Amino acid sequence: MHLSNRLLELILTRRYRWVQHLLFWLTMYLPHLLALSGITGTRMPAKLLVVYVTVLVVDTALVYFNLYVLIPRLFLRRQYWQYALSTAFLVLANAVLGSIMLKHALSNGASWSPNILQVVDSAVLTFNLLMTAVGFNIIKRFLRNQARLKELETTSLKTELDYLKNQINPHFLFNALNSIYVRTRTNPAQASESILHLSDLLRYQLYDCAQESVNLSDEIEYLQNYLSIDKMRKNKSLVDFQVKGSSSGIKVAPFLFLPFVENALKHGLNLDNENQIHVSFDIQPGDIIFEVENGKPEYPVHQNSQGGIGLTNICRRLNLLYPGKHRLDIDDQDRSYKVRLHLQPS
Repeated sequence: MHLSNRLLELILTRRYRWVQHLLFWLTMYLPHLLALSGITGTRMPAKLLVVYVTVLVVDTALVYFNLYVLIPRLFLRRQYWQYALSTAFLVLANAVLGSIMLKHALSNGASWSPNILQVVDSAVLTFNLLMTAVGFNIIKRFLRNQARLKELETTSLKTELDYLKNQINPHFLFNALNSIYVRTRTNPAQASESILHLSDLLRYQLYDCAQESVNLSDEIEYLQNYLSIDKMRKNKSLVDFQVKGSSSGIKVAPFLFLPFVENALKHGLNLDNENQIHVSFDIQPGDIIFEVENGKPEYPVHQNSQGGIGLTNICRRLNLLYPGKHRLDIDDQDRSYKVRLHLQPS
């Protein structure tokens, strides 16, 4: 993977462009260079060097005019017929000129009119040269566009994840402060303890979870503090919180589990009767099994749609962060609601 990335960098980085062009022309003119040097067995006359240099200049002009003028102005603007006709005309003109120069050099200056077969042969060679250059150029454009798309996708993904993460709990602070305000008059000791819990929550949300991944143990502690504050205003709610296995050294994305707990607290509790919520973590090697189960009131109360990240958003976040590494099962019954999340941490 490292070698392929390095090769891709060499191809796409502009500072190495002159090396690519030099290698291209050396490769294309290698047979002529070998013939001029006599390595191939038949040494060509030295006077052909001037001809080949001139042909090289003409070929270079043809190739770069096609790459930097015709392709951007015609081909990329979907003017395919204009591009094809312009290229065909230039290739034919180049072939005729090259044939005349080569025959003139070999005939010691005698007059010569171009032969159709020689022109066709020269045109085929010129066309092959041009299409090779165009092919390399198109491949580079494709790779460069793919790199840009990947960069845009990464940027867009990060922006979306930040947006989804920042949606979490905007209403919770309002509810917690209201409850703490009431407790300052009725139970100051409990209010003081709740302020400490709330302080821990805000510190975690503002600072500790700024990274892409956090300790699972910190996430669990965050949930416990969250539930402690929520219980302050729902005295009849019973929360059974269990952790099985060791969370040491396990990293997860922040705020993956809170939306399910928040949903259970928001929709599953009937304030007139006792209701129990079960929250559990079963931590196994390479797998986290997270469960939330709550009862449902016999006559559901309409809830404000605002607040919380919502099931749709958390599913989207899981798909972005853990593609193919999670499974979410939801069992929605008349009087109970259960969420079971299998997660393979990175």
